[in-house]
Amino acid sequence: MLSRFDPAVLVFVVITPLKGTPMADVNPPSPLDVARLIAKARILMPQVPISLGCERPRNKEGTELEKLALRAGVTRMAVWSDEALQEASRLGLNPRFQATCCSVAFTEAFSMLR
Repeated sequence: MLSRFDPAVLVFVVITPLKGTPMADVNPPSPLDVARLIAKARILMPQVPISLGCERPRNKEGTELEKLALRAGVTRMAVWSDEALQEASRLGLNPRFQATCCSVAFTEAFSMLR
């Protein structure tokens, strides 16, 4: 459905239950389920940049999600873990960094090259 709109970028956000909110007891989707969805988006929209947004679990499952997302075809990721950077290196990827929202296209003007 989204591919009909020719998006400039597709950002995946993953629910993170927060205490004291109506969603506190909601279970987030598994890392594998999110990675499968990312892979489907990559196949259906090969030209669209796909980003794993900053809103996602920050635990063991979140780290696994980051690594799976790299394998599934994300081209952008907000706030990388050390484990995700190591996985990117293993995959032969060369991450570039910029101090903006993950939905903003990469430009040298915003870059924080390592």
